[in-house]
Amino acid sequence: MTETLINNPLLTLFIIVAAGYVLGRVKIGNFSLGVAGALFAGIALSAWDDRLALPSLVHTLGLLLFVYTTGLALGPTFFSVMKKSGMRDNMFTLGIIVAGVIAAFFAAKYFAMETGLAAGMYTGIFTVTPALAGVLESLPEGSAEPIIGYSLAYPFSVVVSLLLLGAFRKIWKIDQTEALETGDALDQHVVRYTREEPCAVRDVALFAEAKIAISRLSKRGKLRVAKSTDVIEKGSFVTVVGTSMETKKAVEWMGEEVPDAKAELENVQFGYRRVFISNNALAGLTIRELNLDGKYDVTVTRVRRGDVDMIANDDLAVEPGDRLRIVGRQEDVQRASKFLGDSYKHASEMNIFTFAIGMALGMLVGMIAIPLPSGAAFSLGAAGGTIVVALVLGALRRTGRFVWQIPYSTNLSIRQFGLVIFLAGVGSQAGGSLMEALADPMSYIVMALAVVLSLLITGAMIVIGYKFMKIPYSKLSGMVAAMNTQPATLAFANDQTKTDQANIGYATVYPLSLISKIILAQILLILLAL
Repeated sequence: MTETLINNPLLTLFIIVAAGYVLGRVKIGNFSLGVAGALFAGIALSAWDDRLALPSLVHTLGLLLFVYTTGLALGPTFFSVMKKSGMRDNMFTLGIIVAGVIAAFFAAKYFAMETGLAAGMYTGIFTVTPALAGVLESLPEGSAEPIIGYSLAYPFSVVVSLLLLGAFRKIWKIDQTEALETGDALDQHVVRYTREEPCAVRDVALFAEAKIAISRLSKRGKLRVAKSTDVIEKGSFVTVVGTSMETKKAVEWMGEEVPDAKAELENVQFGYRRVFISNNALAGLTIRELNLDGKYDVTVTRVRRGDVDMIANDDLAVEPGDRLRIVGRQEDVQRASKFLGDSYKHASEMNIFTFAIGMALGMLVGMIAIPLPSGAAFSLGAAGGTIVVALVLGALRRTGRFVWQIPYSTNLSIRQFGLVIFLAGVGSQAGGSLMEALADPMSYIVMALAVVLSLLITGAMIVIGYKFMKIPYSKLSGMVAAMNTQPATLAFANDQTKTDQANIGYATVYPLSLISKIILAQILLILLAL
């Protein structure tokens, strides 16, 4: 059996992946390894026989698939958040990460750790897989020390973050429903416009300072689909779509909510339909540029991306696979649907050419050597270069006829597959070395340091963030998960908060957390080598 696996590395790979899936689903309380099960399955198999180590090409390919699709998905959010209030949250998280790197550096120097082991411990404490890959790239091929350090520190970091989030919630007696906004579900409300001055439909959101959409307008007894250029007069009825908080702002500015008037704005001639964006020529265009109200006399009220509904404001860019909720007369809705594509099959396809070009550009950027004053050179490596390029391309969405974004569902599938392949590959290269390392007292020092540093880093972020920066605990829980780039912690936070604020906190700081830790891992290697 062993000889069969040695001679068939692909068979070995998929056995590790399958075993890792089973291992990752084992739960101890709220903790499970998740996709990291593939890492430990690979370690276990190669500990049995180190000849079962998979070729390095396996984990390299898996990693590049993972970081590229992650960057594409996070690109638009990353750059938009950095322009808004997310700057404070990102700088705070970055400060905690830098403090963690400094602590790891001094701990490694004090205990005279090997460079690779110390860098691996750092990536394990922050559970950041792409940074581990960057470390592996910077060391001689076949070096297992970073993987050992990562494997020893990883479980303790996850457990500590879960315990601290739960403990501080109980100590401070934080209500599970504490949040800025208790629900993000979209709903529609009928409003009577009572202001004396008329207002164009497109200007309501601006004047009310609310993220809403208007789908129907009843003026002087005539009902129509609300176009952006339509003028709302006193006494008109409009259907407003948005979250409870945002629609409340709109109602306060416009006039009064009239639930009994809902029937007036419903008509058998009008209907709505969710339509897939499968026409690639439209990918990356904004709602305003689609101009559906001008071309087809329909209006877009919501855009669903994955499992999330978003208000279709004029500046929102659509991506392949998005589902647009359009409102209008049945025949107009049909015509607009044909224009958008509305094909599930085509909405799931991706442009292989632009995908390959983006990956290649990322690798080339990662090869660029930046000279340092010490005479050494610094480069992002394949992982760092690829995610930087992916973030930029994801934010651009398209360049002329080249569409960089890929359908959301396809992105998720490739991302998960790439991560599992990477973890299985690196795990298979560390098993034999890990068994030898456990006989070394230094391994137990690494595990103890992982606990101590995780307590200090995560504890500092929770205390400073909640007590001094007054960040709501629900949102802060998601930021802690993003600081550790740890889905298990995010799942725990969601279970504890019962709101969507943890997801918002996670999405706000995750991109910068990921990129900064990839770069800081390289800097830590250089400092340790001095």
